[in-house]
Amino acid sequence: LYNRASALEEVDKKAAIADYTRLIALAPDHAEAYARRGLMHLELKMKAAAAADLRKAISLDPSLKADYGEHLTLALSK
Repeated sequence: LYNRASALEEVDKKAAIADYTRLIALAPDHAEAYARRGLMHLELKMKAAAAADLRKAISLDPSLKADYGEHLTLALSK
């Protein structure tokens, strides 16, 4: 699912979100799935959902803050 969702990111962001959501249901500790879904939400201007996913990703794997911290800041901006 992760590879398929990653491939969908450029062509169908909503389908990528759906795949990441399915993956998270199967593996709720998959930090990268939360992070990538958060990025898709951010690109679709869904800032609240993006912020929630990015926070969850970073809480599961604090090392992701280096890669996604700026995206979280953007999601939290008005």
